[in-house]
Amino acid sequence: SYKDLKFPTINSMTLPQPERLTLSNGMVVYLLEDRSFPVIKASARIRTGSWWEPEEKLGTATVMAEVMRTGGIPTMTGDQIDEELERLVASIGFSMELTTMTTSMFALKEDAPRVLSLMREMLSQPVFDLKKIDLQKVQLHDAVSRRNDQMGEILRREMRRVIYGTESPLSRTMEHDHVDRITREDLIAYHRQTISPDRM
Repeated sequence: SYKDLKFPTINSMTLPQPERLTLSNGMVVYLLEDRSFPVIKASARIRTGSWWEPEEKLGTATVMAEVMRTGGIPTMTGDQIDEELERLVASIGFSMELTTMTTSMFALKEDAPRVLSLMREMLSQPVFDLKKIDLQKVQLHDAVSRRNDQMGEILRREMRRVIYGTESPLSRTMEHDHVDRITREDLIAYHRQTISPDRM
């Protein structure tokens, strides 16, 4: 019987406690040191997302996040940033969700200041290169065209409409004409509206 089973005492676990800092610009930082390896990992979660994008321009938030990563900064193109990160064996990533955007970086300890600086500039001074915007819009058009390829995706989409109604941001469905309406000016305005240190 399962009632007769005997189990050894489980070792107690002490979770590490991060140091919490609030910078003068309002950003809250949690620092957790682990000196096992000479690498630095950092991530930022920002209160933005597709929830707040204009209903007639669904996809704005996704395009903004992708082009913040690929579109470059005033001093470097996106391709030059990619080459620099490859040389440093480092990475920077951006992802957009419904109510949050996450950016992350990984670098060797000695290269971390440089990579953090690049990530900061990509967050605060994105160029929004038109070629990268067009490329991302092509990818969104492709995603719209293929969204019915998987039965599970159809089920999830229709279930959200039944549960939340057709007007909720949780059930809105991006179409080709939504993507066509997105402009560089829309990305600049959405960035100005939702990306700031006090939202991180």
